[in-house]
Amino acid sequence: MKKLFTLLTFALTLGFFSQMSAQTIVSTDPQPRNVILEEFTGIHCGWCPAGHIIANQLIADFPGKFFAINVHVGGYATPGAGEPDFRTKWGTAIVGQTGLTGYPAGSVNRQLFTGSGTAMSRSVWGTYSAQVMGETSPLNVATTAKWLDTETIEIKVEVYFTADVDAGSLLNVAFLESGVLGYQSGSDDSPYYNHKHILRDLLTGQWGEDMQKGATGDFFEKTFSYKPGADYNPFDNELQIVAFVTKGTHQYIYSGGGTDVEGLPQESELVMAGDDAVAVAEGQATEKEVTVTNKSEAAITYTMSIDKSADTPADWTVEITDPTEDTFTLAAGESAVVKF
Repeated sequence: MKKLFTLLTFALTLGFFSQMSAQTIVSTDPQPRNVILEEFTGIHCGWCPAGHIIANQLIADFPGKFFAINVHVGGYATPGAGEPDFRTKWGTAIVGQTGLTGYPAGSVNRQLFTGSGTAMSRSVWGTYSAQVMGETSPLNVATTAKWLDTETIEIKVEVYFTADVDAGSLLNVAFLESGVLGYQSGSDDSPYYNHKHILRDLLTGQWGEDMQKGATGDFFEKTFSYKPGADYNPFDNELQIVAFVTKGTHQYIYSGGGTDVEGLPQESELVMAGDDAVAVAEGQATEKEVTVTNKSEAAITYTMSIDKSADTPADWTVEITDPTEDTFTLAAGESAVVKF
């Protein structure tokens, strides 16, 4: 078997995979509400990285309980030449219902806590998130997601009602991407700022799908076959699904849940030593190493090449220094180090 690999100069993302259970995934016991933060942001918002830090810390502090959806919208999100465009057709309507007056801001479960709008300063996200998580939810949401092949993601969503809901129930399913390097005002890492939780699509449309459920003991399930497009592949994207249920007015999120998208098994694994991004002084050279591992049960012959990324200066040169031969074979389970 022959495999062709191209070593990317500055970034390498690895996929980690596990097996999903085929049984019912949602709990039928009353649970606390989970938090869905819709964070309104933009690549030209100088204070937005401060908001990203707060949201990322809340995710770390409350795993499986706090989910962030970064909605790039408005003038701050408009890209200049060569800058990434993270806007979607959904963002304008979402922010339009919040009463937003400045960036960064975010809505916690689309709930009105104070003032006349749901969009709030980053300084109070933690306070009101704690309030939400201290309340019992009338419904539970669970999701699984995995690549079926190189084009299609299978997404399963289950909702179980532990109490009556008489204000309607709209299921919303969001497709997110993390680990996207690009420009960000206010960050010293730009243009290699790590953008996370980017809203890419809403599988259920602008305001969700009416489940026509609401009585205690009601159960809803749906499986989506979603084709995200050629910009995404099953091996090196950081993708996530977040599902949540709102009232029929599409305001007020009862609760939600989320999951990473599981990738296809890999026959080979590449691991880069050290930092993905490197600083090189003018006139100097640097060396990086990549470990290639054959994870299959048979020998694989690899042909190695290297290309510069779009962000590499035009007058830079890159080359593989070891091994000196472009092609080599690894037995099952064997590894080799490639230097460039």
